[in-house]
Amino acid sequence: MTTTDQWTELVEWIGARFPERPWAAEHAVAYFYDLEDYDASDVWSGLYTLYEAGQRFAPNGSQLVAAARVEQRRAAIDDLYRQSDRALPEVADTVPVEWGDYSQKRFGEVLTPTEVVVRIHRERSPCKTTTCSVCYPPGNEV
Repeated sequence: MTTTDQWTELVEWIGARFPERPWAAEHAVAYFYDLEDYDASDVWSGLYTLYEAGQRFAPNGSQLVAAARVEQRRAAIDDLYRQSDRALPEVADTVPVEWGDYSQKRFGEVLTPTEVVVRIHRERSPCKTTTCSVCYPPGNEV
């Protein structure tokens, strides 16, 4: 959250929608510090997701952080697919030691950075972007 005014608005919104369990002042302060590095739009989106899912009680700090992280990741993935060519970014195929170590631990073999990105991308559900160069490699267009 970027400002305390934004946080005050969020706390008031929560209080109006979850009157059975209002936050104590110390909770609101603690949660503000837990979320201060997140973009306000990610926190709001995460809160809306919890509310729309039918949560009956005011979310605690860990639920807000988790929801904000989900929204942060979703926004990063959306940005990735909004690139002009709508493909995964080019990643150098040299294998620095840390990539080799990571891929060895994660996949059991040394992979190039591009191969790591592709593997992780394929582990996710299909991106449904028909111009994605991973899900729809060139020459295999739908």
